[in-house]
Amino acid sequence: MDFGLNAALNDYQAYMCALESCPQPAASAPPPTLKPASGALANPLASRPTTYHDLPPELIQQIGDYVPVQDVGNFSAVDRRTYHAMHSRRVVYRYWQRANQAVSLASVNQLLKEMDGTLADPAQHVEPIEALRRRLEALPYRERGEAFKRMYAAAQRNSTSLTRWRSGVRPRRGMSGRNSLTVWSYCCLAQLSLSSVIRRSWLGLGP
Repeated sequence: MDFGLNAALNDYQAYMCALESCPQPAASAPPPTLKPASGALANPLASRPTTYHDLPPELIQQIGDYVPVQDVGNFSAVDRRTYHAMHSRRVVYRYWQRANQAVSLASVNQLLKEMDGTLADPAQHVEPIEALRRRLEALPYRERGEAFKRMYAAAQRNSTSLTRWRSGVRPRRGMSGRNSLTVWSYCCLAQLSLSSVIRRSWLGLGP
């Protein structure tokens, strides 16, 4: 097949003319963007981050279970929803405050009796009993042995929940691992020191 140089040049010149006649996009023009379909409504929640005020009361209750007892009052004051969600923790908080103010065996007995009649969940007894234990030295010395026995008996009743938890039974709401271990540790320590405290109290010896 013969190669025609003139024919090839004529075809190339025709191609260049056709190319120059096509409209060219401007160099500074932005790339095309996709537009939403007309009439589509944007969801305002999709672009707004979730805040504390969006949390359901059940989740606030779970958060409250891990708030240290001394901070329950401040946390409950965040807003009205938090105040109502923290009802059970606020009851424990009031008993904890009273435990920190106990000054006699009578006040210890009264507090433990009220707690037994009010707090259905054994885990709720942990923090007030721990506060009573720390408050023991503020009691008259001859009352400390009996007060310690009452506190030990209350802690031992709570340890039943821990035994069930260690056996694979999930604890009820509010029975965190931290509180469970506190009960268990308290009972073990009480078993070691209870007899010594009571014996020295009966003999009238000093601490």
